[in-house]
Amino acid sequence: MNELIKQGPCLYVGDGASEVQIIDAQKALGLRFSDEYRSYLQKYGIAAVNGHEITGISQDDEADVVTVTRAERELTSNIKPNWYVVERVDIDGVVLWQDQDGNVYQTVDYGHPALIADSFAQCVAK
Repeated sequence: MNELIKQGPCLYVGDGASEVQIIDAQKALGLRFSDEYRSYLQKYGIAAVNGHEITGISQDDEADVVTVTRAERELTSNIKPNWYVVERVDIDGVVLWQDQDGNVYQTVDYGHPALIADSFAQCVAK
């Protein structure tokens, strides 16, 4: 994912999140982020690239992985507890979730999740 962000086009990138911030976010959600997502958080913290606004560690509730995941969990009953939101598209209720192994799932209008990629990098590259 970090290579794709470097290649752009990027609307914005953050300064990176600390290990403490990442651990706190994982604890708040009761899960472990994938290695890919942890690396992204460490390097950027938050980013928008290739039309994707990727959640992260942010003061902005609309982009913060903890806040967004908690909100979407309340609305979506078919997701697993170890999934977190990597992108809330805000078009047709599309939400992209990732599990700790890096697999990416899509829900539409809070419906049944569908596996769409083996990594978020693969998903963004499509």
